[in-house]
Amino acid sequence: MRATTISSKGQIAIPKEIRDTLHIETGDRFTVEVKGGNIVLKPAVTITVPKEQAYFWTPEVQKTLLTAENNFQKGASKDYPVDEFVRELEKRR
Repeated sequence: MRATTISSKGQIAIPKEIRDTLHIETGDRFTVEVKGGNIVLKPAVTITVPKEQAYFWTPEVQKTLLTAENNFQKGASKDYPVDEFVRELEKRR
């Protein structure tokens, strides 16, 4: 375990041997959180979503999809013949 010092700007230096081992490079981004009284750094994952797909990834849509998946797993779903399914969708417009 290596010790490091926090600067007056709140910055810390990750020792070179740790950066090399974990392939950390200048400009890499991290999330910072407190867990069990410890500071935890995790690589920040950035995903570029095409503009036309952005709506799909909103919290509201993801919550709806999770609810639908849970209902399906519980067997709370219905089989529709295609024409009945289309009529049902048209009613909901």
